Amino acid sequence: MVKRQGWQNANNDADPGRTTLIGDLLDAQGMANRMTGLKDLKSTETYIWAIAQKRAAFSTRPRITPALWGHVMITQPGSFGQTADGLTIGVVEATAAGKRELQYIDSTFRNSKKQVKGTVFAVWRGSKSDPMNVRVSRLKV
Repeated sequence: MVKRQGWQNANNDADPGRTTLIGDLLDAQGMANRMTGLKDLKSTETYIWAIAQKRAAFSTRPRITPALWGHVMITQPGSFGQTADGLTIGVVEATAAGKRELQYIDSTFRNSKKQVKGTVFAVWRGSKSDPMNVRVSRLKV
């Protein structure tokens, strides 16, 4: 946050992050930090997830409509576990759904599939009946 400047009026080009769409934020982590398979994931790292379409494209939403800006999902380091269903990881997310608060959800990776625009991971967010497609990038520190 820039002192005395509202986040909706911040200059996105001068300081990406506050109003950057989630796909742009993922891209800003660099190609070296993009995950291409489950073997790339390390329990000590922090990852950003972005909801993606099945072919790895991000949903594009107008930058001028703040109510539509990204659904932020960040993994919790040290929360990896192996279950009969696959690799499980804890995710903290900020969402406009419900009470607009942070929530912690255990998510399980179902599979990954390489696409032209990147690798798409299919994950279960709590319920197995509600799979979600995401792209994953290590958080650049």
